[in-house]
Amino acid sequence: MQNSFCIHINAQKCRNCAKCIRRCPTEAMRGTHGPDEIEIIEKLCIGCGECIRECPYKAIEVVQDDWETLRAQKNIALVAGPVFYVQVGHCNRTGFITSALKRMGFADVTESLSLAFDISAYVIAKKIASNENRATPLISSYCPAVIRYIQIQHPELVNNIVEIDSPYETAAEYYLKNDPDASMALIAQCPAVSNMKNSPLGRDKSNFSHVINIRQVVKGLLASGEKIEDLPPAIESGARWLLWAVNGGESHHIARFSENKINTMVVSGMENISVLLNEVELGRLAHMDFIECRACYKGCIGGVSASESRYLSLSRINSLQIDWNISAEERAKLERLYDEGKWCFSKRIEHLPKQAPLSDDISVALSRLKELKIIHASLPGYDCGSCGRPSCHAMADDIVRGRGEITDCIFKLKEKITLLSSEINELCKKNVPLSGQEGDAQIK
Repeated sequence: MQNSFCIHINAQKCRNCAKCIRRCPTEAMRGTHGPDEIEIIEKLCIGCGECIRECPYKAIEVVQDDWETLRAQKNIALVAGPVFYVQVGHCNRTGFITSALKRMGFADVTESLSLAFDISAYVIAKKIASNENRATPLISSYCPAVIRYIQIQHPELVNNIVEIDSPYETAAEYYLKNDPDASMALIAQCPAVSNMKNSPLGRDKSNFSHVINIRQVVKGLLASGEKIEDLPPAIESGARWLLWAVNGGESHHIARFSENKINTMVVSGMENISVLLNEVELGRLAHMDFIECRACYKGCIGGVSASESRYLSLSRINSLQIDWNISAEERAKLERLYDEGKWCFSKRIEHLPKQAPLSDDISVALSRLKELKIIHASLPGYDCGSCGRPSCHAMADDIVRGRGEITDCIFKLKEKITLLSSEINELCKKNVPLSGQEGDAQIK
């Protein structure tokens, strides 16, 4: 089995049911190299985790570091998104797990995280306010799965993406300023966030040298017998950034830094995002200022690497008593950080081509395109996945590129077998002379 940039398929668990192939929103998975091998096209994988969610055999796993190995290292700072901090506790009270991590020797980075999310919201508010005569609406850059999806499926919308670094990277920058020798570890709620270590968006190199998922960290904390305390009221009141874990949290935070009303739209789930982005491409949402997209249903609390149910996490978040008032001192600090420009992309987001050209020769490419359309028209159009491709169009493309045959389709194979059977039957009915025999011997 093959590793993609952030997921791995366990050959011992995989039953080649093709459910993951049919579920992938970018057609990144193929089953064309034998019954026991699924190929993942790395440049098409967005890390949304839909394949993990769909697999009934738990055969698809997130690539990550080992918790015990990480614990054994010195001077490790764990940076996690808001989801991590609402994974434990009573159903109406969030557990404060930073104290447990400190007892295990990890650094507390919540102050840097709070500042990073504040500056992110502040910057986006300013960009929305100054977005005259530019691409509208602006699209959040917080969810890396959505950004990769736009790069692959909607390249026309790349310029709509807000050019602001991930709050995780910004928090790591702020922390490393005070402790440059620290080794940064990212706690991720999904494969897309896990991949930020190896393939960061909007930058050449990530601040993170380790990555581990939420489920493994929470399991390690609880297994070690660490006590998880309730979130202190003083921290809870300033935890505006925790709302980024759910739908609308980012937009609500941005609105607090805006002088004018912002027209925002919030959508989650890859199917819903696909529909929405089509509408944006058609120009039907030009009146909107900002779109907040999350690949996981109900927001990041629905990530496949989370430890708790999204609904339990949502219950904890809804019970928080957050103070949304921004003090003059906080605004002054954010203005200074804004002027420093540490929050912006150092590298532009570019579109990612789905496939290599059919040929470098334009005439050959056009000829192959015509052939592809003919083959596609001859296929049944069921998109059943039995051939190992996610769709009939993907199969036609593979055939034209020399990576398959028409009989890979079970329906076309059945047609060929039926035709051959009919031809054999007709031959058997005819009187065919036996070769090498004398006289008029005939097959009866």
